[in-house]
Amino acid sequence: MDITVYTLHTNEDGDRDADADVVSTQGPFTVTKLPHEAFDGQWERLVYEEPTGELLLRAFSRAIREFHNNSSSLAQSAWSNTALFHGPPGSGKTSLALALAQQLSVRLSIIYPHTKLLRVDSSSVFSHMYGETPKAIGSLFTTIGRLAVETEGEEGPSLIIVLVDEIDKLVPSRKRLGGHNEPQDTIRAAPEVFTGLDRLRESVNVIWFFTTNLVEDLDPAFIDRCRFMEEVKTPAANCVFEMLRADINARIRRGRIAFKTLVYGHHCDTIMTDAPKDLPQCSEQPHEIPSLVWATRYWPSTATTAVTVLRQIATLAAGLSGRMLRGLLDVAIFQYLVDDKPDLRQVLDALELVVRKEITQRSRKALDSTMTDEILPSSITDDFDFEFVGNLPIETNQYSDDE
Repeated sequence: MDITVYTLHTNEDGDRDADADVVSTQGPFTVTKLPHEAFDGQWERLVYEEPTGELLLRAFSRAIREFHNNSSSLAQSAWSNTALFHGPPGSGKTSLALALAQQLSVRLSIIYPHTKLLRVDSSSVFSHMYGETPKAIGSLFTTIGRLAVETEGEEGPSLIIVLVDEIDKLVPSRKRLGGHNEPQDTIRAAPEVFTGLDRLRESVNVIWFFTTNLVEDLDPAFIDRCRFMEEVKTPAANCVFEMLRADINARIRRGRIAFKTLVYGHHCDTIMTDAPKDLPQCSEQPHEIPSLVWATRYWPSTATTAVTVLRQIATLAAGLSGRMLRGLLDVAIFQYLVDDKPDLRQVLDALELVVRKEITQRSRKALDSTMTDEILPSSITDDFDFEFVGNLPIETNQYSDDE
C-alpha cells in the first residue's frame, strides 16, 4: 500500500510573496496550485454509475510514470494526455475534472512535487478585433508551453493540468460554421487549437481536460485528438441516494441534524425479532444513515427506515442534475424548517416536498415549451397541491403581527 503525505495549498498561505500564485490570473486563465483546500473531499463526493474517475486516474498515472523517464517513446506512440467530458448541463463534468486534477497532483507528487491547475475561460479568448482571436489562442498555447518547462527550484518542471470548459466555443464544427456566415476568426480558431495541441502533445507533464454540453457541435478533428471521451450522465436513482445520504450525514456529523431513531413505525426490538443473529443491538444502531447494503442486511425489508424513505426520494429525484441535487437539502432545511437542529424525519419530509415541487415545475415548463396538449403523469400531479402530508413545523403566521 502506497501512502502519500501532502499539504493542501490555501488562498491565504503565510508567505504571500512565495505563494503569490496559489491562485492568480494570467490572461485568459487562472493558475491554482494543487492540491488545494478548495477541492479537498470533492473526489469522495463524486457518485457515478461507472467508475469513470478511478479508471482515468489509473490511466493518466500509469502513462505519465511510463513516459516520464522515456519521453522519446511518447513521440513514437499514439498516446496523448487529453480527456473530453461531455453530457447535459449540471451533470458534474467540471467537478469530475477538478477532482481528478486534485487526485493526480497527489498521486504523481513523487515525480512532480508541484502541480498547477490552469482554468481557461473560453469566452475571454475571443476578440472583437479581426484576426486577433487566432493570435490569442496561439499566445495561450505558447504561455502554457512556457509554464510546462519552468522549473521549481531544483525540483524540475511542474505538472500542468489545463481545464477548458465549454470547449465547443473554441472548436465548433467548421463544416457547420461554413453554412452560417460565421466570422472568419471563429472558423480559423479551431486550426490554431489543433496546432497548439499537436505542438504540446509530447510534453508528458501537460494534461488537458475539456468539457462540453454540446459534443455534437465539436469539430471531428478535435474529437480525434481526445484520447478519452467520457459521457457524464445525469445521476441515476442509486447515485442520487448516495449523494443525498452523504449531504445529510455530513450535517449529522456536524450536529446540525438530530434523530432518536432511524426506524419509523417499529420499535427497535420488534424489527430485530426475525433478523440475523449478528444484527447490532439497539444501542449499537448506526449514528448516521447507513448504506443500502447495511440496511438490506440488518433491517427487514418490510420496515420503514430512513434508508427506505431516502431511497423513495432518490427515485423521485432521478433525472435532476447533479448541480441541482447538491442544493436540495439546503433548500429543504432553510425554506421549510424552523429549528436550527431539526429532526431527521422532518428533514426527509421537507426534502421530499422540495423534490416533488422541482419535478412538477420542470414538467410544466417542458410542456409549456413544447406547446402540446399532453397531460402531466398522474404519478406527479394526482392529489398534489403542495400541502405536504408530513410533520413539518411550518407556521405561516409565525412572523406576523396579526393576532
